[in-house]
Amino acid sequence: MRLGTALVLFPKSAISPEILYSATDLPQYTLNVEKAKELLKEAGVQLPLHIELWTNELQQRQDMAQMIQAYLKAVDIQVDIKVLEWGAYLSGLTEKKHDMFILGWSASVPDPDVAVYGVLASKG
Repeated sequence: MRLGTALVLFPKSAISPEILYSATDLPQYTLNVEKAKELLKEAGVQLPLHIELWTNELQQRQDMAQMIQAYLKAVDIQVDIKVLEWGAYLSGLTEKKHDMFILGWSASVPDPDVAVYGVLASKG
């Protein structure tokens, strides 16, 4: 799918297909704006909603923020993108001053547990 000039590939899983043991037979996600609006309504989200999305100076993350902004606009969520210098960004995240933020995560070894444990594990 194209968003502006960017080619957008939707993931099938939290585990990259490049990681050993990733599921390659999962169905492809399809964009369904009406279903998204329905789910937001069921969750009690009052639309239109106005949020701030933080990112840092890395261009790829700024591009990603613009893609997220475009997708959320389709479901009546207005996103203001706030680009921060790395130190201010980390400080603000620590102080939990953000609505949403973008940060990267990559697998250092071809083990799916190592690849996703840090971002998906919880204490509950």
